[in-house]
Amino acid sequence: MSRPGGIWRGGECLWPQARKADDFLARAWGLLGKRGLEEEQALWLSPCSSIHMWGMRIPLDLIWLDAQDRVVAVQTDIRPWRWAFPGRRSGACAVIEAASHSIVRLKIQPGQALTWQDAHATEAGDSAAENRNPNLGYHTEDRVAIRMIRIRSG
Repeated sequence: MSRPGGIWRGGECLWPQARKADDFLARAWGLLGKRGLEEEQALWLSPCSSIHMWGMRIPLDLIWLDAQDRVVAVQTDIRPWRWAFPGRRSGACAVIEAASHSIVRLKIQPGQALTWQDAHATEAGDSAAENRNPNLGYHTEDRVAIRMIRIRSG
């Protein structure tokens, strides 16, 4: 099952409603069946060294990452029913699937470091994460429930 969170570049949250797929089933399912992807949504697949777009309905931008989560390659506007891989010598071991044109809009370039922040870190009392982005990957119902818990606890 994928888990909610955000994808960051330095102190800037690029995708506040991201999900991380780091088990076999979540990676296999990916974004299949999605009719669209909002600008603030993305999927981080790890480990992953190639993807297929079979059964996809939307084009995607792909950001390939190495083991240190540095961008090693980018691919824009990959259409449905295609294969995609960053190249054998890239060292890619993860990929971020984002809405088409995200790479240009966010000025993503090879060499940049990206980081994953679990949404659950906010629940555990990580005030720094909470101050950076209070909407870090939560659905509206989740934010309401968390606020209610915080009000009750003090």
